[in-house]
Formats: sequence, C-alpha cells, structure tokens
Amino acid sequence: MAVSKKIETLVPKVKREAPNCPSFLAVEELRNTLIDFCVNTDIYLQDLTLLQVVKNLNEYSASDLDIPVGTELNHIIDIYKEFSESTGNQVSQKRYYKLEAKAQIGAVSIFDVYGKGAVKYYTQRDQETILFAPTPTVNEKVYVLYSLKPKQTATTIPSIIANEYMETIVHGALYRLQMMKDSPWSDLQAADLNKRMYDKGEAQAVRKAKYGNVGAPLTVKYQEFV
Repeated sequence: MAVSKKIETLVPKVKREAPNCPSFLAVEELRNTLIDFCVNTDIYLQDLTLLQVVKNLNEYSASDLDIPVGTELNHIIDIYKEFSESTGNQVSQKRYYKLEAKAQIGAVSIFDVYGKGAVKYYTQRDQETILFAPTPTVNEKVYVLYSLKPKQTATTIPSIIANEYMETIVHGALYRLQMMKDSPWSDLQAADLNKRMYDKGEAQAVRKAKYGNVGAPLTVKYQEFV
C-alpha cells in the first residue's frame, strides 16, 4: 500500500504566497481543492472490485464495494462481468431518469422495465445506490471500476496525488484563498494566475486518468484517507 502524506505538509507551500493565512484555513482549502480535483478528474481509481449480484436483488449500495476508510464513492467508471458469447462482458450504463420515464409509460416498476434475466444494465439513482437490470435470475459476479474522493474529514492524501499533482493542489488552494476579498491574503491578480495553473494541471490529470502513461486506464491500489 502506498504511503499517505498529511495535507498539512503542503501548508508551507501555500504560505509562501499567502503568509498571513492561518494554517487551519490553508489546510481546509487544500482539502477542498483535493476533493474537487478527485471529483473532476477521476484520478483516484480503485482496481476492479468484485460485487456479488444476488438472484432477485436489483439494488446495491456503495458500502457493498468495500470503499476504503476515509473515502467516498465518486464515480462508477465501468462495470464488467465474466465473458459469455451471448452477452459479452460489458454491463451498459442507463440513465436513471430514462428508466423512470419508461417505467411510467409502461406503468411498471423501474425494476420491471427490462423484465428478468442475466444482468445487462446498471444505473445510479444517487451517488450511493447502484441498480441492475434485468432483475437477475441467478447469482452473478460483476466487477466494478470506480473512482474515489476523500471525505471532508480527511487529513491525508495518497502519495500518488501528492507527488504528481502537489503543485496543482497548491495552486487550487491559493486561488481559493486569494479570492477571499478583504482578507490580508487576498490577491485577485495572483488568484487568476493560480486558477489558470490549476486548470492546466487538472486537464493533465484528466488525460492521465483516462489513458495512463501507455494508453491504458490508470488505477491505484487500496489506500486509506484518514
């Protein structure tokens, strides 16, 4: 497991440009930036995680994915199952509002829109809920690829982000702080520069999360935010 770094280790970098900013506030904005960074980039990916789909049970929660301590489910990237010639191995995503519309038109439950059979589709009613269709007629194994984000209580960040995107996170925190009008550390001109530097780093992270270094998705193994 990779070694985490404490968020507070980035505070000195923030204070170089915002020396009058209290340390607790610097930590808060570093954390907020980190959360936004993870949400927007999908850079913190888990390895494929096994989820056991049970016969006649459509609905599952994020807790069924064994989310690491100190993190929350951010985004489901893909879901796969063991390959078969008849169904392949991709579980396709459906938009929840579209399933709701079909259910209303057919005057049926959302779970009955596709009847019963082998799992082919998934959707999310909200961030914490995963729904499968058709209603499974047998127990099935599916494999979920998903991204994480730290909780608001997190005090550490994974080294994979701190090492590669430390300056980006600092730029983002500085932008937030320097946009605070009437504060001793307010600096709108510097905030604009830091925002542009943050956006550049975020765009690079989006590309890396999608393609990695060799054209394959980047995944990282289990790591706790505490």
